[in-house]
Amino acid sequence: MNTKLTLSLDDGIIDKAKQYAKAHKVSLSKLVERYFDSLENDLPLEVTPVVRELSGIAEDYEGMEKDRMEYLVKKHTS
Repeated sequence: MNTKLTLSLDDGIIDKAKQYAKAHKVSLSKLVERYFDSLENDLPLEVTPVVRELSGIAEDYEGMEKDRMEYLVKKHTS
């Protein structure tokens, strides 16, 4: 059974959502339905190919930050 739902959203958000739905060949209603369904089922977010490709690149983030800070201190205190 489908029930009509009225939402009040910013015009810009609606325009972006419509463009996204059109680009993915899905109705705006179906897009919202899928989003709500994902909340209910606590489904993980879809990992895009770009994110998948970048995963693991910055495994030692804290070490990289320390190295960067040491570099900047040396650079700006010479």
